[in-house]
Amino acid sequence: MRIRCDSSMVADFYKLQSWADLDSQIKALKMTPLAKTSQSKMDTALTAASQMIDSEAGFRDNYKKMIIVFTSVHGSYQKNPPKTVSQTLKSQGVVVVTVNTGSSSDTGSWLKNIASDNMAFAMADGNTTQELLQAMTDTNCFCPSDNIQVTVPFNNMQNIYGTCVWSPDDPAYSRDDAMGRCKSNNRGYLVNELDQQKRAFNFAYLNSISKKPVNAFYNGLISLNNAWYWDQPNGQQMKALDPNSGAPPARSACVADMKYSDGTTAWTPVSCGNSFRYICEQVACDTDNYCER
Repeated sequence: MRIRCDSSMVADFYKLQSWADLDSQIKALKMTPLAKTSQSKMDTALTAASQMIDSEAGFRDNYKKMIIVFTSVHGSYQKNPPKTVSQTLKSQGVVVVTVNTGSSSDTGSWLKNIASDNMAFAMADGNTTQELLQAMTDTNCFCPSDNIQVTVPFNNMQNIYGTCVWSPDDPAYSRDDAMGRCKSNNRGYLVNELDQQKRAFNFAYLNSISKKPVNAFYNGLISLNNAWYWDQPNGQQMKALDPNSGAPPARSACVADMKYSDGTTAWTPVSCGNSFRYICEQVACDTDNYCER
C-alpha cells in the first residue's frame, strides 16, 4: 500500500504463487512514483491494509497476518486516532510493525504506541532488515488461542520461547488421568521443567489463572528403570533428566511440584492416585509444526 492522504494498492503479495508472480509484483513496486507530499494519514493506512487482509478471507485464513508501516512523520490522521485502529487490528490477531524512516525521536515514540509489543523499529539503527526478519520469525512462532506462550520470567514479552502451556480449569486429577488429558492433544504432554526458571514460570502461570493459590501440581517427570525422564508427545522418545535441572526425587513415584510454607519448591514423590492440578505443554506452532489457528 502507498499511503498519503489517501491510499492505493501498488503490489499485491497475496498473488504470489510463482516466481513469475513475484517478479511482476516487484516490477510494480519499482514503477511506483515517489510521493510529492509529506502528509500521511496513518489511520487511512492501517484501515486500507486491514481491508486488504479482509478481502482475502478464505484464501489465507490460517496464515498469521502482519502489517508493516514505513513512515517518517506522525500525528496526522483523517478520522480515527491511529492507536485506536491499531488496537482493533491487534485484537483480531494482526501484528502491527512500524519502521521510523526518519530521525525524529518524537516520531519513534509515537510509532511505538501504534506497534505491537517489541515491534517498533527505526531505520537509523542500521539493522532494519534483520529486525524485520526476526519480527516475522517471532510472529510465525505462536500458540493456539487456549494456550499461553512460555516467557522468562512470567509475562515478560521480551523473552519468549517456542513452547506453549495450558491448564484446564477443572478439578484436580490423578497423575495418569492428567497425563491422558494432556496427550488427548496429539502434540501434548505433561509439562517439563528443564531449569528453575521454568518451574517458577509454571507456578506463576497456574496461580495467574486460578481463583485460589495453587501450591502443588503434576509435572511430567517420570521414573523408568531407576532413571528419570521427562514426558514427551506420543511417539517421541522421552527426554532424560539433566542433573543440572535439579535434584531428582529421593524415591521412585509420581512427581508433583510442591511449594512449602517457607516458599521453597521441590519435586516431591507422591502417590499416583493423589489428585492435583496439572499443566500440559506442547511445542509452539511454526513452519515445522503446523496447527490450525
